[in-house]
Amino acid sequence: RQRQMCIRDSGSSVAAVGDLNVDGIPDLAVGAVGDEWDDIWGYNKGAVWILFLNTDGTVKSHQKINNIEGNFNGALDNSDEFGSSVAAIGDLNGDGITDLAVGAHGDDDGGPDKGAVYVLFLDYFPVDLDHDRMPDVWEKRHGLNPNINDANEDSDKDGLPNIIEY
Repeated sequence: RQRQMCIRDSGSSVAAVGDLNVDGIPDLAVGAVGDEWDDIWGYNKGAVWILFLNTDGTVKSHQKINNIEGNFNGALDNSDEFGSSVAAIGDLNGDGITDLAVGAHGDDDGGPDKGAVYVLFLDYFPVDLDHDRMPDVWEKRHGLNPNINDANEDSDKDGLPNIIEY
């Protein structure tokens, strides 16, 4: 059974990035070279979409990464086509999370159409099911129950509530 999500010019590249939202289901990075096509933001700057999947392959939620969203600080110009290639490159910075190399084959920063590769240090998607303002992944790392609002408790008995330690 085939499932689709409509993102302009997506699928030019796809990479498995592990389980970024810590729900037990692997997630995907998908390049969308034609993303951003209008008079305000420009055209063909490109984007990478992180797709958080359900067990049946449908998309549960997503995070767009480009020069406007997703905490990416690169300067993308028209026709850079960021996302023309994506590759999971392991954990370069030692934080336990897969990092991503993203190609922009039309990037002009080094000369006309020389291209560029950006390394994105990914992070966990901050799911907070109990709405205590502490991401579930942080709670799991520190031995807290992500299903119980324990922000004001002092689980390690050091005089500081959990939310302050976060």
